[in-house]
Amino acid sequence: MILDTARVLKHFETAVAPNLDVEITGDLAKPEEMNATMHLRASNLRHGTYVCEDLDVLASYSGETVDLSHLRVRDRLGQLELAAAWTLGGQDVDFHFRSTADLPGLCAAVFEKEAFREVVFYEPVSVRAEGIYHLNQPTAEGRGLPVNCVGSVDAGRFATRGEMLEGLSGSFGLAPEGGMYEMCG
Repeated sequence: MILDTARVLKHFETAVAPNLDVEITGDLAKPEEMNATMHLRASNLRHGTYVCEDLDVLASYSGETVDLSHLRVRDRLGQLELAAAWTLGGQDVDFHFRSTADLPGLCAAVFEKEAFREVVFYEPVSVRAEGIYHLNQPTAEGRGLPVNCVGSVDAGRFATRGEMLEGLSGSFGLAPEGGMYEMCG
């Protein structure tokens, strides 16, 4: 997890180095009884035009369970919050997600794909989702994600592919086989 975080952070520039605190306790001969915590804090991370004003991540390991207590990203539009739990060797990650942050800008910066900037939101978008992410589960090509979740989206005015839309609100359910959507424009 620490290495994955470092890989993502390498995409960003900052005047002040991020602060990482790691604490490990227990007997090295008994890793199943060890405990560890990681707390990462950073501010003013920049990638192109996207700026993450604050990043705060708190994760722990205890008894073969990895707990992402919180991952918080604050930017000019709002805040993203993610919490998740995973048992080592397990195939499922339980998660809770909510955001009013600039998701297209953040995704373009993290994944370095400009296609995420195809949609421009003029007001913060509220996205909520909770469910299970399935590790190593194949999905039908071009269909679905390895996830079972439910959530909602509320967006004000936005533009995509040259078209201006006044808003969008709805609920969704996603499964590896595809999703169900209930949207109102």
